[in-house]
Amino acid sequence: MFADSARIADMDEITETTLPVFATYVYYRSLQAVPSLIRAWWEGCKNRQLSMAVASFTSRHFSPVLIAAELAHLRDPNDPAGKALRDNEDFTVKVTTGANEVKAVFIIDEQAMEIGIRLPAEFPLQGVEVKDVRKVGVTDAQWRAWLLAVQQVITTQVRLLRYREADLLN
Repeated sequence: MFADSARIADMDEITETTLPVFATYVYYRSLQAVPSLIRAWWEGCKNRQLSMAVASFTSRHFSPVLIAAELAHLRDPNDPAGKALRDNEDFTVKVTTGANEVKAVFIIDEQAMEIGIRLPAEFPLQGVEVKDVRKVGVTDAQWRAWLLAVQQVITTQVRLLRYREADLLN
């Protein structure tokens, strides 16, 4: 979707016909570049009808594309960020595309601890869901604190993982 930025760049003027295309493109790029700002606006929106319309429009037209791109980014053997996650000695990352989920397995004292990170259907309007899969050797309170910390860090990221500053220039 919108991979061809030239179509937008070739617009000589904004007309009644081109304005919706341009607005949609700007919204899509905003979801890529600053999802936390879009989420903050959406969460603070007092107009329930507008909020529901934005959520419906986003989850129908943009979320599947953004989720697929995020997961593909993590699976891409040539992507530096994905490669860094996969080649890490401290943990292993498993991507489950069908469930829109990423699992991280940490080895501590020769025992595996695992968390799951699920991208909801309304992503990025809704933050990721972090759930415990398997914990070993930590108290419940410490484990919940770690899960909450992971969720907060991921949710408050200013940009999506796969978004690169060079993309903004295209």
